[in-house]
Amino acid sequence: MKFIDIQNIIIGKLKYRGNENSEMALVKNAINQAYVAFAARDCIMNEQDYSECDVALLLPVDFLVYHSLYITAIDDSLTETTFKIPRHYLEIKSNELLIRDDVINKNSVKSVRLLYGSKPIDLVNDDDTPLINPNFHVGLVYYALFLITDDKNYYDLYISIFNSIPIDNYVADYTNVIDVL
Repeated sequence: MKFIDIQNIIIGKLKYRGNENSEMALVKNAINQAYVAFAARDCIMNEQDYSECDVALLLPVDFLVYHSLYITAIDDSLTETTFKIPRHYLEIKSNELLIRDDVINKNSVKSVRLLYGSKPIDLVNDDDTPLINPNFHVGLVYYALFLITDDKNYYDLYISIFNSIPIDNYVADYTNVIDVL
């Protein structure tokens, strides 16, 4: 569905005339808020590589949701191993990913790779199409309607679609990786 189609459905449901600037701004803002909510589950995956490892890594500007963190280290015998760091060793504060300092030896780290879901770019033009699965576009309508009307029925419709999105199926995990327990 294109942005204009989503707007028109909402305007029709709300019986707006669609020509009031304040009404249109409210509708467009609600759609984009709904888009971010859906993108937290059905998102574009990105990678950020860090050449140095510190206990605090600056998150990318388009960071929306954490997926996984991989650290490649070299031991005393010069063997290279990649570890997947479990979420419970990490904390996200403001614009940083904090790694517990007892998890890694900074001197042995060769590289760090963060896999994350990106914030979507706001829908602006009428022909913009949300970069989420088209099966979930109607969920944008319901969530936007909920945000505008505070009608719990719209929220229930939205949440039923949102909960149908498979969790963690949006990225193929690395092979030959050791999980840190």
